[in-house]
Amino acid sequence: MAPQTPSFKQTYLWQHPGWPGLVFDAGALEYDLNLARLQQGRLLGQMEAIGAADAQEVTRELWVQEAMATAAIEGEKLDLEAVRSSVYRRLGLADLPTHDRHVDGLVEVMQDATDGYQSVLDEDRLCRWQSALFPGGTSGLRRIAIGRYRDHADPMQIVSGRQGREVVHYTAPASANVAAEMQLFLAWFEETRPSHHTATPLSHSTPARSAAPSVNGIAPRSHRASVVRVNSPV
Repeated sequence: MAPQTPSFKQTYLWQHPGWPGLVFDAGALEYDLNLARLQQGRLLGQMEAIGAADAQEVTRELWVQEAMATAAIEGEKLDLEAVRSSVYRRLGLADLPTHDRHVDGLVEVMQDATDGYQSVLDEDRLCRWQSALFPGGTSGLRRIAIGRYRDHADPMQIVSGRQGREVVHYTAPASANVAAEMQLFLAWFEETRPSHHTATPLSHSTPARSAAPSVNGIAPRSHRASVVRVNSPV
């Protein structure tokens, strides 16, 4: 398919004047966050009640389901047994290696993101994640650049429809601008991640707007001058 001419009828998130200063309305989210925390407490109580062995089995299956769902977002259908084998090995429950390097890479990235959520998110870490996801340096039959930002001249787009009648749903920043855009984003993420800001504890009985909860990497509206809608296309 020939490269599409970028069309910016819709304002993408990276084009917003306030990018990357994502914010949210703390008062509007507080009730749902309180409910989520209440459900989290109930879940932890149930996990403790069923015992360590059964809880470990639940954890294993949650990892497997997460890996399968993550791949499905990109239209990939992974081998279930290969995913289970990789998850078991990562959790120290099996010694046999997995024969699918792509599956191993996905599970490894998930584990690093989950266990190392308080670690700094920087260019090197992102590039190592990408290298793990494409261990052979290919995506399908196409060779791709791994371990670095893209540098191709044609636009990166999300496109649907038949050839000649394609619909462009999204156009990413030009390759020449990616490094600068990522530098802005990573600096903002580091500044606003929870380890740098202590949120007010919430309880399910807290009145609306009495606290300013924080969402990972996104500051409450009262802490930011400009507002960028978090549900806009990135």
